[in-house]
Amino acid sequence: MIRILPLLVVATAMFALTPATAQTAFRCDQNGQTVYSDKPCPAGAAGKAVTRPHDSAAQKSASQDANQLRATALN
Repeated sequence: MIRILPLLVVATAMFALTPATAQTAFRCDQNGQTVYSDKPCPAGAAGKAVTRPHDSAAQKSASQDANQLRATALN
């Protein structure tokens, strides 16, 4: 059990700190409702593209730490 604990900690950190894939989403206003989609708004619907905000310095540091932990665990 003692040997498994560090592996579980590293695996949890790997999944928790892995950044999401940056993709563009679209926010459309259709018939008084707000709808989010991966496709552009249909003709006649008001809307705009929504992108993921940039990572803060703390998030980048945490990501680098997680990558180092991951590399250490794989060796």
